[in-house]
Amino acid sequence: MILKTILPIALAATLTTAVSADPWSDDFTKEFKPEVATYLSKWYEDNYSNYSYTYRKFCFCPDSGKSFTVDVRDNEVKKVTYTDTNESVPESYMRTFDTIDGLFAYLVKANKSAHKINVQFNERFGNPSSVYIDHDPRIADEETAYSIDQIYVMLP
Repeated sequence: MILKTILPIALAATLTTAVSADPWSDDFTKEFKPEVATYLSKWYEDNYSNYSYTYRKFCFCPDSGKSFTVDVRDNEVKKVTYTDTNESVPESYMRTFDTIDGLFAYLVKANKSAHKINVQFNERFGNPSSVYIDHDPRIADEETAYSIDQIYVMLP
């Protein structure tokens, strides 16, 4: 619950300091995506704390492109399964998955220093549905992209 209080405050602070000196080149993403604040507040307005979502991460990493079902209860990731087999991921691998709140926090943090960010949002729930982040144009294979295809809101 503390995250639901702190994240909007952090977002406001980031919005006021998002434009900074250009550390890379002329194509550095200087503008904060203004829709992030709009969709973040939409997500928090409905106060979702129990939901499942289908997640795919695209990177130069193991399981890139595989589909996972992430179950969140009381704003904590409780279970992650491979969507195609319904097999649970190893306990040690669960730490790499996050809540929608955590994905918003990552997006806000990346905006302060990333070279390029492209993001689309789910109109109904407000969550990021497709994200691409290139942290540093000088480094190959460090880009991160993920998609959230489906959200199922559950009663507590």
